[in-house]
Amino acid sequence: MRKKTSKTVSIAMCTYNGEKFIRDQLNSIINQTFLPDEVVICDDGSTDSTIRIAKEILKKVPFQVRIFRNTERLGYIKNFEKAVSLARGDIIFLSDQDDIFYPNKIKSLYNELIFNENAYLIFSNANLIDENGSKLNKNLWESVRFTENEQKKFIVDPMKILLKHNVVTGATIAFKKELLQYALPFYDLCPHDTWIALVTAVIHKKILLHSEPLMGYRIHSHQTIGLPKSNPISNLLRLPQANESLKKKLNNRIKCIEKLISINPEYHICNVYVQHIKNRFKIYSKKYSAYRKILIIEKEIFNLRYFKFSNGIRNILRDLISILVK
Repeated sequence: MRKKTSKTVSIAMCTYNGEKFIRDQLNSIINQTFLPDEVVICDDGSTDSTIRIAKEILKKVPFQVRIFRNTERLGYIKNFEKAVSLARGDIIFLSDQDDIFYPNKIKSLYNELIFNENAYLIFSNANLIDENGSKLNKNLWESVRFTENEQKKFIVDPMKILLKHNVVTGATIAFKKELLQYALPFYDLCPHDTWIALVTAVIHKKILLHSEPLMGYRIHSHQTIGLPKSNPISNLLRLPQANESLKKKLNNRIKCIEKLISINPEYHICNVYVQHIKNRFKIYSKKYSAYRKILIIEKEIFNLRYFKFSNGIRNILRDLISILVK
């Protein structure tokens, strides 16, 4: 049941050819113990029955439904940007088309967020589920290596963890609409959930954690984004084309963090992070000799930046091996 409160709730959902799973997700929203005020769906040009199913399921719900169909494909980042821009609620929940919200998800995150004035954003853990909705043997935080130790550090200073790796998954997020004055437009070289989390941290706003799984995060072969599929050993041993891919990723990271610095130039840890990534970028450049690259790696090890901003030994080995693979 939805009670009247001073804060309204929107769910911003993005869809694209989601006919296989969207019924389960929409029904899970309808069955919330605390209903939203509106659901905004932005469809990115589906060619299947996604929209028909959505309209059928949502035609008699006690909250407003607004469905928008893009005339041209935007991609998932800009489609989520459009969805949150159209949302009218004070609290905005993000939703993929293929997950399942547990009945108390909205109520739990809503209550925690509105009673924390200094927090703009909250995210929860999730159970991983397969295509049939059955639980897998790991939860989401375990899969992204968001350990108990990292969770404690995150509470104190989320940026120290977010610069190392993103642990905030979009489908688990709820945030106050005021955040959009800083986060919009989404930066197109950075996944929307990573960007939202980084912006929140860089403006010194607290990010809340909810360790209990409040949803089923579906793992399947057709999802647009999801958990990393490659293993660390194969990443270490891949050939030069993988180096070019990583070089591009590092360059995008530099641009993303420099964009953050423009939002808050006083957040000095970002400048240190950029210097580390720029030095790693040099290791993958043909401009520098092997000797110079080894000196760069030694410097970054000595300054402990590999351990502060990346995956420590694993990235050290990856960078050393890249020098040998030309």
